[in-house]
Amino acid sequence: MVAYNHQAEGRLEDDANFEASGRISQQDIPFLDGSPTPILPAQYEVMTMHKLLSLSTVAVLIATTAIAQDRTPDEAKVVELKSESVKQAKFVDFGSELGVSLSAINDLGAKIDAARLAAQPIDLLLAAKLLSAAESLSEKQASLTSSQLQEEAVELAEQRGNPTEIATAAKLIGGDLGDKLMKAAKAAAHKMPKEGDATKDLDGTLVVDNRHNHDEVHVYVNGREMGHVEGHGYRQFHVHGAHYLDARDHEGHRWHNHIEGHHHYWVFRLNPPHPHHPW
Repeated sequence: MVAYNHQAEGRLEDDANFEASGRISQQDIPFLDGSPTPILPAQYEVMTMHKLLSLSTVAVLIATTAIAQDRTPDEAKVVELKSESVKQAKFVDFGSELGVSLSAINDLGAKIDAARLAAQPIDLLLAAKLLSAAESLSEKQASLTSSQLQEEAVELAEQRGNPTEIATAAKLIGGDLGDKLMKAAKAAAHKMPKEGDATKDLDGTLVVDNRHNHDEVHVYVNGREMGHVEGHGYRQFHVHGAHYLDARDHEGHRWHNHIEGHHHYWVFRLNPPHPHHPW
């Protein structure tokens, strides 16, 4: 019979027998806080088994999740996309390239990149107008031009389909393009789809597979940010009336897809910018 020896400071009287058996050593036997009764080897084995079962359960859940991620319905459309490089404005020294000393363009690059990530077409157009004025003063163009920014802003405004944004863009641009955009704004106000988009959309599940990339990406549907997907991550979104799919990382890479046909499950698989060095 095992007895507790208070004078031996918690040691078991027959601990030598335990150690000699090779089953468990004295230092391996834990004690319950506040309890004068030691945990015997049989109890210790039960506790260890519970821990092992818990760890096994976690492992099964992780494995099940990984398997579930790779399962797609038979009707799913899987599209593998290569990235395109977008010149990051923060690396353009507009003042030096244009030869214009103007404090307003000192941080123009950072503002342009922020507007891109935030999917703000009007901010992009305002940056384009400022850059156009600087180009006019210097009679030069930088490596990123106002016309390129304007084209980018117009495309984004049309994707978003906000009539107020499109009309504002029309007023900022003016001319023939402004007139065209004003017509697009009126169509958007009446919920009329852009020409060619009436039979192209995704209603259901959008899966963004970013498992082959190290960097986080921002995900956009119809020019509106839906959320983020971590590097080596995988995420699902529920969408309605999706025509344009985009993803951007923080290194100047963009993945773009235009929905063709009517779908309920679309896998947006992002291939790494550098296939031989994905990490």
